[in-house]
Amino acid sequence: IIEIIEKKGEWLKGECGDEKGWFRAGYKSVKTLKIVHPEYHNYQIGRVAVESSDALVDVKRKVCQATGLNPDNLVPVSPYQIPDEYRVGHLATYVNWEPAPPELTVGDLDPKTDIFPCVYFGQAELDLRPELKYHQPDLEDQPAQ
Repeated sequence: IIEIIEKKGEWLKGECGDEKGWFRAGYKSVKTLKIVHPEYHNYQIGRVAVESSDALVDVKRKVCQATGLNPDNLVPVSPYQIPDEYRVGHLATYVNWEPAPPELTVGDLDPKTDIFPCVYFGQAELDLRPELKYHQPDLEDQPAQ
């Protein structure tokens, strides 16, 4: 959701998630994607604002800029579609992933979710900015059960 500060023609100045700046008036197509730690999926490390027309390679660039992750190791993926004749038994609901075609955009992702599916090849914890690294909660700080 964009918080509008100023409008000039088809451009809106505002904030969308953690991003501030100018957005095109088609702001309804802007969505904020959550960035979760590649190894600790319940640990959110940031957000990026994207438009439905943004290519996944541009989203990858934004994610890497926000986190310090190595762009060579971050690969956008899409579900591999098993041909219908092979969808039998346990394969009926099987989902596998393959590298996303370069022409895919944010608008091609599932509109019901804010997930940017990707695989990270490497040790994410070593590549992340220090302030984004996962810190195990101190057991002494946890309430007694």
